[in-house]
Amino acid sequence: QTITELVIRRPMGYDLYGVKLPDFIMGDAAAYETVLPRFVVNVVLHPETVREQMDFVDLLAIQVEVAGFLPDAQASSASKTSTPTSP
Repeated sequence: QTITELVIRRPMGYDLYGVKLPDFIMGDAAAYETVLPRFVVNVVLHPETVREQMDFVDLLAIQVEVAGFLPDAQASSASKTSTPTSP
C-alpha cells in the first residue's frame, strides 16, 4: 500500500508516553517510530511501517512538520522573564 498523504494532529502529552522527550525533540528515529502512529489520523500506521518502509526523506519531512508544533525555546524563555506591568 502506498501512502500519499498523512494528516498529523498536534501531539498531546499522552501521545509521548513511554518516549524520552529529549529524544523526541532531537528527532530520534526510534522515538518517532513509537509516537508517529499515535497522532497520524487519516491512516492506520504501524511502528513497523515507519521503521521498515518509510523513506528517510519522508520521515525527515514529518519530523520538520511535527517540530512546528513544539514551542519555540526562545519564545517560552522570553515569556518567563517578562514581568507584567500594573496599570
